[in-house]
Amino acid sequence: SRLRRDSPDRYRCTVVRCTFRPPGLPAPRCTFRPAFTLDLDRDKITLQDAIDTYDAFLVSEGRAPKTLTQYRHTFKLIRQVAAELGRPLLIQVDLTFVDRFRTLRVDQGKAPKTIHTETTILRQLVNHCRRRNLLSRDPLAGLRLVKPKPRPQPCWTQDEVQRILAASSPPHRDALEILAETGMRVGELKHLTWADVVLDGLHPVLHIRPKDGWKPKTGDIRAIPLSPRAVELLGSLSRHSKWVFTAPPWRSDPKDQRKISERRLLLHLKRLLERIGLPGHLHTFRHAFISHAASEGVPEAVIRSWVGHVDIHIIRLYMHIADRTSQGWMQRLHGQAGGTGKPKPPAKPSSSPKRKKRRGGKQDGKDGG
Repeated sequence: SRLRRDSPDRYRCTVVRCTFRPPGLPAPRCTFRPAFTLDLDRDKITLQDAIDTYDAFLVSEGRAPKTLTQYRHTFKLIRQVAAELGRPLLIQVDLTFVDRFRTLRVDQGKAPKTIHTETTILRQLVNHCRRRNLLSRDPLAGLRLVKPKPRPQPCWTQDEVQRILAASSPPHRDALEILAETGMRVGELKHLTWADVVLDGLHPVLHIRPKDGWKPKTGDIRAIPLSPRAVELLGSLSRHSKWVFTAPPWRSDPKDQRKISERRLLLHLKRLLERIGLPGHLHTFRHAFISHAASEGVPEAVIRSWVGHVDIHIIRLYMHIADRTSQGWMQRLHGQAGGTGKPKPPAKPSSSPKRKKRRGGKQDGKDGG
């Protein structure tokens, strides 16, 4: 390849291709093909400067602390690969860089979903700099981000949920039971305040809404109707703190004003599951809630309004348990309904198609005489 100077700060890189001829024929012919243009004014931005710029943008957008932690961990890994390959500039983060990054994470035993998320963050970093005219071209042109197939997740039946709650003990049991009764995320439970709880009136609800320094995963504000058991449980809890669920008293907090610890709640659940012999984690309460609601015939739109999901493909991932219609068809298929051994055909739509009118104003099927 050769570099040709077009201007004081602009060079053009060309790749030389030589076509060789057998002996006795004219000399080899060389052709020049432009490969890409190096813009030293824009392409000199370093990877570290690009990361700092994008990080400041994420902070200004009000991203959640948990999201910022995830992005910054990925930035650290990107810097490690850049140092290993000796590529300090952002323009050098090309497809071979991505290949090395993915290989490193596979060797570390990371799941395909984790690697896909981290590669997406790298793609977003480059896109952010391109939109701000910090790069003359896209170094990741041709990158394909294929979303991995979701892995099967554990799902408890209602009997298993009751076994877990029966084996639990206060104060953790109260928090676990609210997770089971509402399908809310553990982060939403952690940041639930008494101002979000409405127990009076005909329609008691929980309000999921942002707090200072925290917002729900999907950023939506929603209300979850409460079951009679949830109303009874919340009504029996003490209101000594603004948080509904608090951590046990500690020397630094003798008045028990701290939010409940997600880590300690998870450790408590893990001990219970190990004792009972069930797989799962805190999010499985949400999973079981959605599956139970779907099996009872609750429409998908209503379930989404409760649990806060927007993507219909995500919520269908939770709906493992077949609904009553599907179960009925399976029973009919095996002769368990009516003893006929044959499933009945599905009912015809209630709305009949409009009949076409023939000439003279008469309808099909009527000959008028």
